[in-house]
Parts: sequence; structure tokens; C-alpha cells
Amino acid sequence: IADLGGGGSSTGLVARYHLTADLTLANSAFTVFDATVQDYDPGADVTTGAGWVYTVPTVTGTVWYDVRLEFAFLISDGNAWQDNKSAEADVFVNGSAVAAIRIERTQARDGTGVFLDMGGSLSVPCVTGDTIQVKIFNGSGAQRKMEADSAISIYRVT
Repeated sequence: IADLGGGGSSTGLVARYHLTADLTLANSAFTVFDATVQDYDPGADVTTGAGWVYTVPTVTGTVWYDVRLEFAFLISDGNAWQDNKSAEADVFVNGSAVAAIRIERTQARDGTGVFLDMGGSLSVPCVTGDTIQVKIFNGSGAQRKMEADSAISIYRVT
């Protein structure tokens, strides 16, 4: 990946991570989006693991970050997604939820079942030392798995 800006003082991509294995999500619970594989993180600002966070480097004043998500749920238990079931991706700054992407839809795939895919972008204001984290809420009625290759990208926009 080419240098796309990033760093503490310029705008552009500052971090991108993806999954290499399916991520299991319990029903009716939030799970930290632990994207373990680094694609781009020149400032080494991400801490991976169960407490996955992006830590804002030294910045002047308040800056805005776009958190961009791309992922899909698999059918791991043979149950298709039902109407009025949902999934939600919440962005947390310093441990507090500040914004969410919520979807309620289904799509047929190959006639064998239904999967749910999500994507979107949320912008959040931050200062030096703030942490950004994404948690996924599975409201499907059953344990689900998030598909490998799901990804998170963080861009500094101001």
C-alpha cells in the first residue's frame, strides 16, 4: 500500500486492518471488531486483540477521523436471517459509543441461505490520546460469524 498521507499531522489513511479468520459473534451482545492483520499502520497506532483500539497520535486541537467498515456475516448455524433482525456497528471514542451503522436487511446467496453484509463510514472528532474502537452487535437471534477479510480503515479527514 502506498503512503496515503496519514501520520499525526496530515490527512489520509492512517490505519487499515482486516480479519484472516471468521470472527464469532454471540447473539444479543457486542463484540470488539478485532481485525488482526495490519495492512497499513505507519504510526503503529493500533493495539490489536480483545481490546482493539486506534490511539490518536499527537495532534493540534480537535481533528476528525472517518471510520470505514466492510464486512459480512456468514450462516454458520444453518439459520437464515429473519425479517426484523438486525446488526449494528458502533464506534466508541474513549469507551463511549458516539455513532452507529444499523442495518435490517437480508439477501439470498446461491439459494442456500441468507447472509447479511454491512459497510459504511462514520466520522468522529478526537484529540491527542483518544481511542477509537468498533464493536459489532449481533441481533440475529443466533450466534453468527463475521466473514474473514472483513476490514476496518481509519482516515484522518481534518
